[in-house]
Amino acid sequence: MATITDDQFKQLFATLTNTLQSSMVQQSQQSLSRADPAKEFDLLAARVAQFKYEPEADVTFEAWYRRHDDIFTIDAQRLVEATRVRLLLHKLDAAAYETYVSYILPKTPRDVTFDDAVSTLKDLFGPHQSLFSRRYACMKLSNDPKGDFVTYSGRVNRECGRFKLSECDDNQFKCLIFVCGLQSSEDAYIRLKLLDKIEADSTCTIQTLTEECKRLINLKHDTKMVESGTPAIQAIEQSSPVRQPHRPI
Repeated sequence: MATITDDQFKQLFATLTNTLQSSMVQQSQQSLSRADPAKEFDLLAARVAQFKYEPEADVTFEAWYRRHDDIFTIDAQRLVEATRVRLLLHKLDAAAYETYVSYILPKTPRDVTFDDAVSTLKDLFGPHQSLFSRRYACMKLSNDPKGDFVTYSGRVNRECGRFKLSECDDNQFKCLIFVCGLQSSEDAYIRLKLLDKIEADSTCTIQTLTEECKRLINLKHDTKMVESGTPAIQAIEQSSPVRQPHRPI
């Protein structure tokens, strides 16, 4: 009688296990496909936590949806799109729901596709911080001496995700370093104006910021001149010593 080696037994056991698991998954899918749509809706809804917008705690719709993405895109794929939209909106709290339905007027929730609804909710309930602020916070990230490295690595991963590294090109990174270096209180006004410019123009370059700094300095100088009521040239002439006329001996 032939004997089975340990390796052959392990391989046979793994094959049987995979076959059994595949059979159970198939049976489960068939059972769900025959299930009452209303019951399936309730089962899926019970697995999704309610969304409540709290930007100060970094609880945004994007973060919430990322947590439940598989439920909506995989587990709920047997539902018709209108029902998936209803499932999505069903998990919004009262304030978020009212904000959404008011924003899409004159459309109704039934008029919006699932993907468009997700995109709109991400825009409505996103972070309050600007992209530059999130990137600046990432650059200033430091480890807590009393903390552990696992927690610190998680913070680094989260902040780098908010940094949007894949969307940051050379010019944007140079502009970030440029503005971060303006630490003097005298540069507060210039720093504020540069931040506005960066937010308004994603293609802004460090040369553009340099020219903007020159313009703001000249504007500040002209403002002081107008406030004093004395032109700069006149002020220089008044401060220069009066030369006595030359008298012949």
